[in-house]
Amino acid sequence: MSESTSLALLLELVSNPLMMSNYTLYTGNPEDLGSIAKDDPQLAEWIRDLGRTMEAALKHLRKHGVPVDHLTCLEVMASEMMN
Repeated sequence: MSESTSLALLLELVSNPLMMSNYTLYTGNPEDLGSIAKDDPQLAEWIRDLGRTMEAALKHLRKHGVPVDHLTCLEVMASEMMN
């Protein structure tokens, strides 16, 4: 698999609405994540794992010059609307 194909697949993954929703919960709503952890610690851990994976993917894409700031801007806006 070529590097450009790998980057395109990674960009598709981080653009997925489910991944973005998870990332919004991970980065912008610690109270909600705390509530989830009380009710379902395993689910909260999965959310944290996916959040860390998303952060690493975004960092990797940025390092390779792929524009992803529009994705994180949407995440911030969604987080602010939820609060």
